[in-house]
Amino acid sequence: MKKLLLPLVLGFSSAVVSVSCFAQSQSQFTTEPNSVASAQIKQALQAKLSKLDGFSADFSQRVIDAEGQEIANGQGQLTVEKPNKVHWHTQSPDETLIIANGETLWFYDPFIEQVSIYNFDQALANTPILLLSSNDDKLWQGYRVLQVQSSFVIESLDEQAHVKALQLKFVNDKLDQLVIFDATGQISEISLTMKASDSTPSIFEFEIPQGTHIDDQRQ
Repeated sequence: MKKLLLPLVLGFSSAVVSVSCFAQSQSQFTTEPNSVASAQIKQALQAKLSKLDGFSADFSQRVIDAEGQEIANGQGQLTVEKPNKVHWHTQSPDETLIIANGETLWFYDPFIEQVSIYNFDQALANTPILLLSSNDDKLWQGYRVLQVQSSFVIESLDEQAHVKALQLKFVNDKLDQLVIFDATGQISEISLTMKASDSTPSIFEFEIPQGTHIDDQRQ
């Protein structure tokens, strides 16, 4: 089965700051953190996220390699609704579409005319940003949460995970920026500009265009 690594990542204004903060968090927890403290941090983050019934935002994205060099950038729109619904439309430089309806996730690349299909729980293992759309404690069991300065780090407990951590920053209890760190040292940054949501239920469903190659990864 293919490993799922989706570009659902948001970040700080500086990749260097993000790398530094994450490195600090790793060094601070070289041993297993106190379970009570860890649970309290996770609860604090979940309390913040529980206030987000959903949101729509324009985004700008930067991809930074392990040497700190920018290797790609793009723009698009993101809409999240609870429970477990995501609509991620990257418009440039190459169009891609990621849609989750709570049970199924579709990843559509119109350039190569291919759609990959995953179970939602299967996608979650390598796409922790999907946690933003859920209040289900069971979905959090594969992650621990650390607090680094004014941000939270959602860290995968799976040593084989392609996405190692998702860092979230809030400003006045509003989600402002996130950043994902992958196993190769690459960072995907996205800055959000919130806007009024005009979503309809249909945007969380995907109708496969005629002639599209279907790569069904559901188990």
